[in-house]
Amino acid sequence: MKILKERQFDVSFRLYGGEPKDVNLVPEDYTGYFLAKNDRIKENVTGIFISAAKSASNSMYNIFECQDSKSYDLWIELIDVFSEIENSEIMIGDVLINKYIWKNQLAKQYKIRL
Repeated sequence: MKILKERQFDVSFRLYGGEPKDVNLVPEDYTGYFLAKNDRIKENVTGIFISAAKSASNSMYNIFECQDSKSYDLWIELIDVFSEIENSEIMIGDVLINKYIWKNQLAKQYKIRL
């Protein structure tokens, strides 16, 4: 959340159609939560759906699904944030790419579409 705020995204965790949750009350496994832009909460019941959020001592696995067409930029930013983690891999659809391909090629393409 702190990194997203630094990148000018005002976001909150929420459940489907719910109010923003205090980040300290969100469980460590935040599967089933949405990450929503605060200015979209009254207009939209979704956001970026977190369909998987698993972590182990030296790895993590997250699936983010953009379910709000006006949050596409947030989805791209989340991918960008996670691509900065050492040895990260990104899957878009059925394609698995490494962070270098994301940073050097695809990020520019996706951001152009915003």
